[in-house]
Amino acid sequence: MAPARYRGAFRNGFQHSLCLGSLAANIINYGAEKITGGWGWRLSLGLAGVPAALFTLGALFLPETPNSLVQQGEDRGRVRTLLQKIRGTDAAAVDAELDDIVAANSAAARGGGGDSGLRLILSRPRYWPQLAIAVLMPAFTQLSGINAIGFYAPVLLRSIGMGESASLLSTIVLVVVSSAATFTSLFAADLF
Repeated sequence: MAPARYRGAFRNGFQHSLCLGSLAANIINYGAEKITGGWGWRLSLGLAGVPAALFTLGALFLPETPNSLVQQGEDRGRVRTLLQKIRGTDAAAVDAELDDIVAANSAAARGGGGDSGLRLILSRPRYWPQLAIAVLMPAFTQLSGINAIGFYAPVLLRSIGMGESASLLSTIVLVVVSSAATFTSLFAADLF
């Protein structure tokens, strides 16, 4: 549903949201560590349910996508109205996009001429570099172990001699740097 010129930023917005969530969690953990009486971990764990509840509530208000409405055989006028609402433009401006959506769904229903989807990507060597990047970049990210380091950073820092508070504060600094880098990529993604 995102306009093409903003798709990179929206895609990186997901990663930025993860960084902000990690930052919030680390700040809460840092504050909860200061609570005496041994119940700070309960507060930290309980507050983790707040974003989940907000996402669940927000999901109730999400509209159908124009593509899914076309696939369901919905009236073209309703799809146009939804596109207008999403794009914030008049009907004439979304007609070309609606025609593209309808044409793409018609081609998919016909089987795309017999050479579509994964079969097309695997059978044509010109798409192999994109396929390799699409598969290998996330794989290398996971295999590098950076997510494990981010998750266990306080434990790792404590194991090399840092105190509880210092290790949690150092993790906050790490996540702030990560969030700033990800925020910068939001603007750079669609330039290149």
